[in-house]
Amino acid sequence: MDLSFRERVLNQKKEYERHYELIGIRLRQNTQTKIKKLSLNSEKYLQKFFQHIVERNQLFLNSKIENKFFLIQDRVPFFFSLPNGQIYASSRFVFEFLKTQDLLAAFFCEQLYRSHNLVYQKFFFLPEISVDKEKILNFNKLFLKETVEVNKWAYLLLKRTEYDPLAALSWMQILSKNASDFIYQRWRFNSISREEFLFRKFLIAETNISFSELYLEKNSSKEFYQFKNEIKNIYEQEYGPFSMGFN
Repeated sequence: MDLSFRERVLNQKKEYERHYELIGIRLRQNTQTKIKKLSLNSEKYLQKFFQHIVERNQLFLNSKIENKFFLIQDRVPFFFSLPNGQIYASSRFVFEFLKTQDLLAAFFCEQLYRSHNLVYQKFFFLPEISVDKEKILNFNKLFLKETVEVNKWAYLLLKRTEYDPLAALSWMQILSKNASDFIYQRWRFNSISREEFLFRKFLIAETNISFSELYLEKNSSKEFYQFKNEIKNIYEQEYGPFSMGFN
């Protein structure tokens, strides 16, 4: 019997998910990928964080997915996600750029939306090929139109949580200001500044916000600072005292 269109779409989605799962396994098996184990307290904090975002956004995120954060020891700042709730970030990126709990929430909303809704390029790696961060970063690249939509959805998800939705704009400004650090995460060098411009237009239409109304950093939780200190210690154990320039 011929499969219905819906069945074909579901089968294709499952096929992609299985392939993406293999990509994650290959990445973690790569001896050059230094996955660092976090403390039980940090793991509990992150799971609570994920749970809050997902519970507030069950129309758009899959509550059955077990979300997982992987810390990669690296002096280069980068981040990416894979389907089924897998979020990866370098120790340098987390400590240097995610300075508040609201910014962490904005980052997670963006990556969870992509991960749960399979917002990735549709191509396959050969299973026998080793997977490294460069291949994954290329795999995570989106064209401008797709990225702008993800940014909008990240804001809308964040708006439904207890965190400040304007942190989504602050997150975009951080990427724009430090575009040279994230050049390998975009197709074009100037695309991040273009993303910020289009996101501002969206916010004006969505909220009638005046940009004299800047995002104000609020105090983050004790658990957040413990998590950040743990990342800092992991980074400095290998690379020495943290500085704004590469060690």
